[in-house]
Amino acid sequence: MGNNTDEAAALRFLVDYDKKASVVCNFVMSSQWNYNTNITDVNRQQMQEAQLEYAKFQKEVWKLATSFAWKNFRDSSIRRQFKVLSVLGRAALEDDKLSELQKLLGEMRDSYAQTKICDYKIEKPKRSDCNLPLEPDLTRIMSKSRDFDELLFTWKAWHDASGQPIREKFNRYVELSNEAASLNGFKDHGDYWRSAYDTPDFEEQLENLWYSLRPLYHQLHAYVRRKLVQEYGEDKIDPEGPIPAHLL
Repeated sequence: MGNNTDEAAALRFLVDYDKKASVVCNFVMSSQWNYNTNITDVNRQQMQEAQLEYAKFQKEVWKLATSFAWKNFRDSSIRRQFKVLSVLGRAALEDDKLSELQKLLGEMRDSYAQTKICDYKIEKPKRSDCNLPLEPDLTRIMSKSRDFDELLFTWKAWHDASGQPIREKFNRYVELSNEAASLNGFKDHGDYWRSAYDTPDFEEQLENLWYSLRPLYHQLHAYVRRKLVQEYGEDKIDPEGPIPAHLL
């Protein structure tokens, strides 16, 4: 935190930031939209370049924001905005690591969106039969089919095909995310996420909410499980065990 105590100047800074951020964020969101609606190498590259430009913008804003003694400001709204701007997030990483992180995210999104599996109904599928993507085919199967074995095959095949290739990428993503959080003064990335909430006992409140809801959840779980046992039989569903994930 800096030593500039001029609250009026801080407000002018926020107004100027809001105008500039609107332009930069629109540019980044547009590049992400282009990529998410048309996954190509070109669009991914443009999205990653836009994200790196946004990181540069964040660093510039952070440098200015931290020059103010914002914790001593009387206006709680201004303090709140400066608290957010005083955290760099991923932009705290060195440029090469930030680029690596953005690349990992892009590759994991690609795997999620582009993975295709074979058709369960074809006994000996050819390569050309293994062309079912998550949207719309697998989503339709998982929502419409009541065939236990088809649902199990589809669920497992998609998770195997999409998950295994990104396992090491995800581990590296976690490492870089935790490093970024540490550079921002947090214990880990989870601690960074939770910092967005102003409630001091946030985790304790969530735990109390869970304990208050748990009896209802157990009853709801048991009801759904009983209906599934009636549908598929005890050879498929353990009457006292967990509900198979592929049925939900």
